[in-house]
Amino acid sequence: MKTINKIARFFALVGILSTTISVIGIGTANAVTIRLADSDALVFNYANTTKFVGTGKAVNDKILYKNVGTFSGQVIDALVTTVAISGSIADYDNPGSATSNANNFQLNTVGGKVTLRFQFFAGGSYNGPDTGVIVTLQNVRISSIDLDGSTAAGSYQYSDFSGFQKYSMMDPTNLIAIPVTDASTTKPLTRFQANKTGSRSTVPQDQVLIKYDSMQEFYVNFGNVVAGSTNWFGLVFGAWPAGSTPVEYANGYNTPPTSTSKTILMDSRTATVDTFTVGDFGVYDDVDGNPFNSIIISSLPTAGTGTLQYYSGGSWTSTTVSVGQEISIADIESGKFRLNPNSPSSPNTNFNFYVNDGLDNSSGEYTLTITYVGASNEIIFPQPGDTTTAISFASGSTSTFGTPTLTSNTPGTCSVAGLVITTNATTTGICSITATQAGDGSTVPAANPVTRSFTIYKSGVVRQVITFAAPATKASGSGAFASNATTDAAGLKVTLTSLTPSICTVSGLNITPIAPGTCTIVASQDGTASIPAASPVTRDFTVTGTSAPTESSGGGVFGTKTLGVSALSSTTATFNGLVDANAVSTTYKFCYMKESEPRFANETLTANLSGGSKYFGSSYFKCTSDLGTTSSDGVLVSTNITGLSKQNTYYMQIIATQGGTTLYGLPFKFTTSDSNKGLKLWTNPATSVTASSATLNDTATVESDGSTYKILFCTLNKYEINSLSGDLKNCTKSSTVRDSIKKGETKTDSYSYSYTEPGTYYFQVVASRTSNSKTYYTYGNIRSFSTPVTTPTPVTSDATMLKATSAVLNGSINAPSGSTVLGFCWGTSQTLGASNTCTGTAVVAKESPATSIGSKTYSFSLTGLTTNTRYYYKATAKTGSADTATSTVIKSFILGAPTVRTISATSIAKSGSTWSATLSGYVSPVSGTTSIPSFCINDSSGSLDAATGKLATCTSTLAVTDPSSTATSAITFTAPISGIATGATIYFQAIGTDSTTASLITYGSVMSFKTYDNPVVTTISAESISSTSETLTATVKTTNALATTSKFCVSTSSSASNVKGLLDSCLSNLTFTPASTVTAAGTTLETITATVT
Repeated sequence: MKTINKIARFFALVGILSTTISVIGIGTANAVTIRLADSDALVFNYANTTKFVGTGKAVNDKILYKNVGTFSGQVIDALVTTVAISGSIADYDNPGSATSNANNFQLNTVGGKVTLRFQFFAGGSYNGPDTGVIVTLQNVRISSIDLDGSTAAGSYQYSDFSGFQKYSMMDPTNLIAIPVTDASTTKPLTRFQANKTGSRSTVPQDQVLIKYDSMQEFYVNFGNVVAGSTNWFGLVFGAWPAGSTPVEYANGYNTPPTSTSKTILMDSRTATVDTFTVGDFGVYDDVDGNPFNSIIISSLPTAGTGTLQYYSGGSWTSTTVSVGQEISIADIESGKFRLNPNSPSSPNTNFNFYVNDGLDNSSGEYTLTITYVGASNEIIFPQPGDTTTAISFASGSTSTFGTPTLTSNTPGTCSVAGLVITTNATTTGICSITATQAGDGSTVPAANPVTRSFTIYKSGVVRQVITFAAPATKASGSGAFASNATTDAAGLKVTLTSLTPSICTVSGLNITPIAPGTCTIVASQDGTASIPAASPVTRDFTVTGTSAPTESSGGGVFGTKTLGVSALSSTTATFNGLVDANAVSTTYKFCYMKESEPRFANETLTANLSGGSKYFGSSYFKCTSDLGTTSSDGVLVSTNITGLSKQNTYYMQIIATQGGTTLYGLPFKFTTSDSNKGLKLWTNPATSVTASSATLNDTATVESDGSTYKILFCTLNKYEINSLSGDLKNCTKSSTVRDSIKKGETKTDSYSYSYTEPGTYYFQVVASRTSNSKTYYTYGNIRSFSTPVTTPTPVTSDATMLKATSAVLNGSINAPSGSTVLGFCWGTSQTLGASNTCTGTAVVAKESPATSIGSKTYSFSLTGLTTNTRYYYKATAKTGSADTATSTVIKSFILGAPTVRTISATSIAKSGSTWSATLSGYVSPVSGTTSIPSFCINDSSGSLDAATGKLATCTSTLAVTDPSSTATSAITFTAPISGIATGATIYFQAIGTDSTTASLITYGSVMSFKTYDNPVVTTISAESISSTSETLTATVKTTNALATTSKFCVSTSSSASNVKGLLDSCLSNLTFTPASTVTAAGTTLETITATVT
């Protein structure tokens, strides 16, 4: 931990090694599934909890955190159970331990280890043991923070996790990742442990981010290697906390999952095709606790015996399922995977599959055998209505064959006896019942399970019911309409929530359609102390694009945009707009009117801005004549308007007509000045536009106005204007680009704008002035720019599913917007063409094209291959009209060789003057063969032999003696290495060789680690303090051969809410002299100073 001197400002010296580590990477029935965005966070605030058992400090204590997040309208609660304690819990979730942020979970322990279990439920559904609707969370990020050591020898803090897919650590890091086994559960875990001791001022607090593809619960251990120490731990649920840029690794400590083969009966009559269920794919098991993630098809049914079909793009298709295709469990649960018998007389069939836990496929294949029968089985289970506690009622469940079996998924709230459901005498909440019917095992197949859920409330309590009829189809821009949603509870009002705010918005009980698509609205009522909450009601309706104010499409759609005014004075203005004609002759003009003039007899324009697209529909407005005709897209149009009244507020809009269709741009508000010689603004075109930044430009002039203005920019990643103020709606205002422009000045300014996602961005210049402590804004016209279309470089991943004659190629890409064709280039020659070319065979991945922004993996199944032949491949991609991009890495494989993965080195430690480490790898032999694992090591270069993927030179080769010198099944193997000098870089790769055929050899990816001593930094003081500057002083101590770059961080707050001891933010408007200081290699101690102004 770094000591921070608290003075007039808060500052810290940060020492950064100029040479950093370089790692070459390795390659249910009662549940709700929610996928989190990368930026989504869960909030664990102890003030918002229900303590079902204890306070969290004793074994079996249960604390329910309410509303840890709301996503897609679904509220999520989290139950935290204290499973085991070795030592004691000194403080349970009290802000100020590991972090001052009350929304992060934290714990203080004394000695030993604490085990916690986190479970997730639909909001309000958990009311005690065996209750609650389980929530499956996808794309979950959890950071364990404040992992460090103390002065006691070997006093290392750690946190243990399992079942995750990836982890990210700081760079550099003082953590090591090591495999351990939980003594109580024998479950394999990955331990993230501090690896350095020292005073609290010199040992940095480290952190690790754990990524789960999917989970319903997880366990975590917090502890210290030395019992008796006091420790502070914290969990941050969300994106990477402040501190350092993370380096991401795959979880290499994983045991492949297992399942079983199965035979099922299926109706052969093609008119009643059944979908598969998760239970059809055997009894899944995973010793790491990873959830059932997906199946991978490894063989297809014999031709003529049935066709595997996958539901995609709104229809079933018989061509999308292929060998190597991955089908997610979520899609199977959603009924998107089936077998079409093709004809009633089709013979029985089967196909093979692997199971996947999100990290690895099962080592072996499993078979699903389908026996066709000429009968069907369907369950009829009416939806029970909400009811009270302590009653019994008939379920009404039947099937077309035999009596169904009912099972309670929530025995804490309800039970079943035969076909009768009984609610608990006291427990309220959600009751979930599943009906099954097993068939007869020979002539009648099992029916697909049916699950019904309903709410139980206390007997005698007033119950409220929401009435909310589904709205009819509406046109975008047709204006707000009343939902007429009500509750029968007197005095209470329904709350509306839009789950599709880009399609429709809500205000009170009114709904406004704003764009074409499906609008989804949830009506809810939270209840009172005496009236329970109503069951939410969700309604969908279609929003069409007819007569809607539209955005520019850039082609393909007739549309128009109002782009505001420029050069505004007391009586004149320039109106600006955009037209997309979509290759059809289109005329355009502008209309405008005063705010004070009535739209209709007793109404003003302001009162009608939200209603309808024809904003100017009366005789009280003025229009220009048609200004021109165009058939092109993206046409910028403008016209000068005169004769305006000074100091009056106006609204203007562009109107475009194509044939019999007229489109109206959104209205734009502006106010004229009191003088023609006042402020005038022009937003100029953007320049220097790249994939990540652009320069925004403007011109401003003030002739004789006595006011002083500041200039800034407003930016937004979509076209949306606030008709009542004239600015881009909810835009981001930049820092001030000019502090002052005043009488007699004309200024041109530029602003460097950065972004991370491709697309179209909108911006406008803004002038502000302050009078009587109030700030007034004047908005310029709106302009836009689009990022250039480029294809990101794809990444080639290791091939999988290596069989006798087939393999699956894998790749990934950070997909841009637009359509990107994904594929591979492969062949038997290592020469596949120069960069961005392919001289081998080009194939298109089944996931192609990618049409959404974000990380995406893809694959292609190769068949007809030959054993003991090396094949080469690289990933390819092409976005729109941009050039094709190919991976810079070519990988290869040999069929019949084992599967190998290199795992990051662990236990990197210094003893005396030299270092030691433990190398790790994973090998999975081909079924029925034996593999010999080993490592190749190089202490000077990570260069590869292009033909094999092996390190070009092995300085030494380590034989593996722990745990075994040979492998007949999948194992993780290790080997120690010692005698490493300080400052050395060690490159290594795992190798697997067939024990009988030496040419069947596989080389894992190359990884590396560097040995170095961290610099010791001590913040001393601030001196020579004046009103505008001060001199900061610190010392830097280096003990190795690496140069160190040091710089200061200054803040106006001592807050360190994410990582204790590390300031949350550094002021960006300060100047440091010097900006940074480089301490030469070998320097033992140096005093660093910097003047800050």
